[in-house]
Amino acid sequence: MSQFRIRYPGESPITLSVRDFAGFRGSRYVESRGEVPDVLECYFSDTMRVDDVQRYTICWLAGTDTPSIRPNSTRDDRFADSGFYDQPPERREGQSVVLLLLESPHKDEYKHNPELEPLRSIAPAQGVTGSNIQAYFHEVLKCGLSPDLCGGASVFIANPMPYQASLASISNNQRKWRPVKNAVWAALWKVEAVKADFAQRLCRYNPDVVINACTSARSNDLPYAISAHVAAFVVAHCPAAKLFATTHPSSWRNASRRWLKPVL
Repeated sequence: MSQFRIRYPGESPITLSVRDFAGFRGSRYVESRGEVPDVLECYFSDTMRVDDVQRYTICWLAGTDTPSIRPNSTRDDRFADSGFYDQPPERREGQSVVLLLLESPHKDEYKHNPELEPLRSIAPAQGVTGSNIQAYFHEVLKCGLSPDLCGGASVFIANPMPYQASLASISNNQRKWRPVKNAVWAALWKVEAVKADFAQRLCRYNPDVVINACTSARSNDLPYAISAHVAAFVVAHCPAAKLFATTHPSSWRNASRRWLKPVL
């Protein structure tokens, strides 16, 4: 077992043990800064946070139940490095909101060139995940939504955990990130400040529909799937929202993974 410590700002350090994780030695991030830090703390600071975005508007072909998604026409400067036309998630009067939950950002959601600049956040759902949402989200929507439920809805994309739980950007072992992600996610989910932040965002967005695309990942400290924890939290804080479950968009290239089910 390999051990390392993380700390959410203002909280006590948390020691995590992960099987077969090679750690951070040899990673380009560490090489550019010297020794491995004793506690990964700044990694979960506000500068490493991946902020939520509004990316699409759901449109429906007149007289049909066939949805499509229309991208924004401009990109906010705060998301200048995003591969998509992202805007801050602001609910507008008279417009419904569909909130797509993705779990936690991964390596594509950060920009890093150790020779030129430090690691910094971009926006949620970049890389394959973002491309799959753009290509297939409308197919997922038609599996369970209708114009009456979310006609003209604005699509917000968010991570319940807005930090890179996988630590993929600073690890030298890209094949072993899933156990790390599960362990870090579970540890941070126990921090009340993290859950309070998620609750505040849910309250502010007040979504009409929530699509939970978190995974079924578990860890020794998280006996239920991440998706189950997030679903229970959404039900408690957005009781009026219609809650649906789907697979993570990173898998949507496989047609059998493009489905949508109501959560009772």
